[in-house]
Amino acid sequence: MVLPVFLLIILAMFDVGRLIYTQNTIGNAAREAARIAIVNQDVDAIRDHALGSMIALDPSATQIDVTYSGAQCSPAMKIGCGVTVAISQPWGAITPLVGDLIGDMTLVASTTMPVERVFSQAPPP
Repeated sequence: MVLPVFLLIILAMFDVGRLIYTQNTIGNAAREAARIAIVNQDVDAIRDHALGSMIALDPSATQIDVTYSGAQCSPAMKIGCGVTVAISQPWGAITPLVGDLIGDMTLVASTTMPVERVFSQAPPP
């Protein structure tokens, strides 16, 4: 009677560890991609860098949004415009009982930074 409960607790700890790892990974990827975005406004390069930073996560399930904001940023990009990189990643527990209790969820992380250099070869989206 004690062994099944003990094993369930151990497996639930693995799921919580995977949840924390996924959240930290997408947070770090958003931060690194935003650092690229403030000096290089090529959206494909920003997305590629974010995907390259997300070790052990499924890139096909990842949603990466890059947006530029600020009244002074239209129609041309200027230094000081804000860039936001938002990453969302679905997550599901691998333990059946834990998965039934908390269900699947989408983890989201975003970072906003001001543009430091305008990259003239790629217009903002």
